[in-house]
This record gives sequence, C-alpha cells and structure tokens, in this order.
Amino acid sequence: MKTSVRIRSFLVILPLLSAVALCGACGKKEGPVRAMTTFVIGSVTLERPGSAVRPLGHKVELKPGDVVRTGAASMLVIQIGRDSVISIEADTTMGLYEIMGRNGTRLLMEEGRVLSRLRHLQKGRDFRIYTKAYMAAVRGTEFSVQYGRGEPVVAVSDGTVEVKKAAAGRETGEGEMIGAGNAAVVKEDIRTRPVSEDESKEFDRFHAIEPIDDIDGTSGSDIIRMEADYLKGGGAGSGEEKKADGVDASSKQGKPSDNEEAEKVVLWTGKSVYTASDTVVVYYKNMPEYRNCWIDISRAGDGDGRYRSYNWTYSAAGGKMEFPGLGLEPGLYEVRAHFSKSNSVEKRFRFRVQ
Repeated sequence: MKTSVRIRSFLVILPLLSAVALCGACGKKEGPVRAMTTFVIGSVTLERPGSAVRPLGHKVELKPGDVVRTGAASMLVIQIGRDSVISIEADTTMGLYEIMGRNGTRLLMEEGRVLSRLRHLQKGRDFRIYTKAYMAAVRGTEFSVQYGRGEPVVAVSDGTVEVKKAAAGRETGEGEMIGAGNAAVVKEDIRTRPVSEDESKEFDRFHAIEPIDDIDGTSGSDIIRMEADYLKGGGAGSGEEKKADGVDASSKQGKPSDNEEAEKVVLWTGKSVYTASDTVVVYYKNMPEYRNCWIDISRAGDGDGRYRSYNWTYSAAGGKMEFPGLGLEPGLYEVRAHFSKSNSVEKRFRFRVQ
C-alpha cells in the first residue's frame, strides 16, 4: 500500500474501550459501521491508493488505505458509526489503515493533532492511533493526541489512559496511568502534568461537535450550515492565537481571509512528503480568473513575500503546476496563493520535505 504514513517504526496509541453492544433489545440489525466525513473546513485532501490526490468533500465514506491531510486553518471531522467523532486538526497527516475491521480501527498519524470521542464500539474491537513517540491505552472515551509540533502529548478529558513508550510498534516499558484532567508528555521518559488551559479550551471547542443522527438523510448544505454555526461559536481557527514550537501560529498560518473568493480556493500537493530532488507538484482550483494571480513555494515561517519559486496562473481557475529542481532543505513548506502582484496571501497549504 502506497501511503505517506508508514507503520514501520511507528508507536501506538491503543484506546481499549469498554465494549458496548450496538443494538441491544431493539431487534434490528445494524448495518456496517462506516467512517464518514462531516465537517470539511479549509483545505483537506484525500489520497486513495490507485487514485490521484483530490480535495475531500462532505459525506464521503473513507476506506482502509486512505490518507487525509489538512492544511493551515483547516479541519476534518470523521464520524464512525452513529456516535463516535474524530476531529483532525490543522496541518495533520493521517492514514486510515483499518476501519472497524476484525481488529477494530487503526489510524496512522505522521504529525499533527487529533481529538477523539469514542462511544459504543462493537464488542471485541478497539481503536488505535499510531505515532512515532508513544503508546497510549485508553480506558475512557475522550482524549487528544499531538505529535510532530511542540511536545508529544496525550491529554485526557474523560476516562483513564495508560501511556507507554514504544519502539517498532511494541511497548518498551511500564505504563503510566493518566486520569481525566491530566496529560502525559513523552520524551526520554513519560512526564505527567495537569491539562493546560489551551488543551482545556480545545476540549471545550470539541464538545460543540455533535454526531449527526442521520448522515445519509442530511444534505451537504445542512452540514455547511452546521459548520457555519460551529465557526461562529469559536471553532476551527477562530479565537485566541496559539503558539507552537515557540512561534506564534499566526505568523505561520496567517488569519483566514474575509474574501469570499479566497474561501473557495482549494490548494493541495501531489504528495504529503517530498525529497530534496523531487519535483513539487501543486494542484489548485476555484482561483479567480485574474491576470495577476500567482502561486509560490515558501518555507513555513518565512514572511509573506519570501518564496523559493513561483508560477503565474495565467487566468486559469484550476490546474496543475510543477516546481522542479528546488533542492529544498528538510523542513515544513507552504504553497501560497496570491490574487494580485502584492505579497498578500489568500490561501495556504502545507507539505514536508525530508
């Protein structure tokens, strides 16, 4: 399976949840448990084996082997079954290795941040997220996972989590039990601390995301209205600016544009991870048909107007651009869209070079 997220050498988050039968005395058989997209805010792409990378939309059923990526100031919500919800935050790469299969659900997070609220999983099935830093066995229902930016952290809002260091997918030591209201920072050792104020705010925001009772019967326009209500309440990029890796996040991501044209633009790259010798391939759609629109490749954190290469759109609303021979050093980079000759950035999308 070709995917930007590799299992080898990844470490695991293993939520071992209390098993609850999905349909008790009702007498009706439940259909297959599906993983469906609900909120799709900002730039979110889907990489499916055998298919070209494409923007991800509402009410898409995700399959094993899919890789989803969120850009800056973006978010994807996945609903598993009727009442389990996963929020994939901005600048996150997540592979779906198994979805409610024989062993349960296996997600592979290369980097980013994910919040999960899990209910009524089928008996004998668990839920695991693999990262490169730790294993967490969750005995509760609500937690967050952060890796690849700032400290590697498992924060717990409800229940108890057993956190272990691991290597090559196996635990390498005794675990630490982390209760609700606490977090585990995993470095050379496992250090516990109270959940931070920012983490508490993230959980409060996450609580506003409710599962949709009837996804099939809910229209895409209804979901968009739900997104708008959520954003008005302070979700997905609104509210106080946060800091990551000691850098003000606003300097890396910029504030979402108020321009309605900018909101429609979708940017994505052919791969989530490139090497220095690769040609960087950029796709775009819904760009204004202005003569002076252009797209650049910049290092994340560099100020607007500092770029490594750029191309004009030549008034094309959508298309494909190739940036060969950039020789980029390892690190995090952005694709930036501009509507005029100025350095003002209207839309961003991130990728990594290793």
